[in-house]
Amino acid sequence: MKIIQKTNKKQYRQQTNSSENDVFLPALKYSSSMTLRTFFILISLCSFVLVSCLNTEKKENQKLIIELPVNSLDSQLNALTKKIIRHPEKDELYFQRAKLFKQKGKLLLATHDMGKAIALQAQIFEYFNLAGDLYFETNNIKSAIDAYEKSCKLNPDNEYAFLQLGKIYLYTSQLREAIAYLNKAVEANKFNPDIYNTISLYFLQKNDTIRAIESLKTAVKIDPENLTAYRNLGELLLLTKNKDALLYLNNALRVKADDIASLYNRGKYYQDKDSFNLAISDYENILSLEPNHKSANYNLGYINYLLDKYEQSISYFSKVISLNPDKKEAYLGRGMCYAALKNNKLAADDFNKILLIDPKDEIARKELMKLSK
Repeated sequence: MKIIQKTNKKQYRQQTNSSENDVFLPALKYSSSMTLRTFFILISLCSFVLVSCLNTEKKENQKLIIELPVNSLDSQLNALTKKIIRHPEKDELYFQRAKLFKQKGKLLLATHDMGKAIALQAQIFEYFNLAGDLYFETNNIKSAIDAYEKSCKLNPDNEYAFLQLGKIYLYTSQLREAIAYLNKAVEANKFNPDIYNTISLYFLQKNDTIRAIESLKTAVKIDPENLTAYRNLGELLLLTKNKDALLYLNNALRVKADDIASLYNRGKYYQDKDSFNLAISDYENILSLEPNHKSANYNLGYINYLLDKYEQSISYFSKVISLNPDKKEAYLGRGMCYAALKNNKLAADDFNKILLIDPKDEIARKELMKLSK
């Protein structure tokens, strides 16, 4: 049996940097299977385009009647419901209760209340803002656009509605409409960092990384505590292999020391620089917060393999396999560790498992051939 030495490991790492199709224990990257543009759209839009939670609401709660049992609600909702029963003509009561329902994830109930509020009073732009949010969060894009546009008509300086419309049109890849509304948002308030965070996504959609970075830097200049901008700057600069990534990731962690995304990206930065002790520290911090974090477990397995700490590496790869039984790279990593420990049977089991997942995997075949020599 041929045991791979450190020098060979280094050669493997150099050989696999240029191609994703010839991966040997690949260090996981957020960008491993998507473009920068797609990556940023996904991570940023997920903060305001929520997965519909309609299916999680109990069927009996899907119709709201004024006589909703008071004893079924918490104290704040109890108080508002009692007021609504006494004064069903007061639109602001429905608005207040809709906000509470939204906080609790009861979006159907919140939407019903906003319909009542707007039916009673259709001249308040904040009502349409909230209605737009509810439609947006339940993926009713057409109704969301309609609500925000009505809000803008009621208040021509409505930066929030302009910003939300910009986000919606980014989400639907209608870039001309998106930037038009985002520019209106800037005109309404040039000191809102969230606007510049969103404009950075527009530039990424246009493949203009330089201007995307400029927009994010504007956001942190306006708000030196803006976690989103620091995190996105760190991620973007990391993906473009810019050494300033560490500066922004450190700032993100200054603002929020347990920000898992920034801890992971800083760990990945250190890992790519072969600063393994620092990388291990960040990945272990992640696992103290989220023990089932697949990427941190995988990368700890990868690093420990490179350091000849095979037993520890096996533990991390086994964790990844328990979380994702079809992760063939984890079987490869664990199999290589077993091979290094001369446990040929377990190594062969892992390589054969890879072939069950992907019969065309040539690396697993080659490793099995080595074991038979």
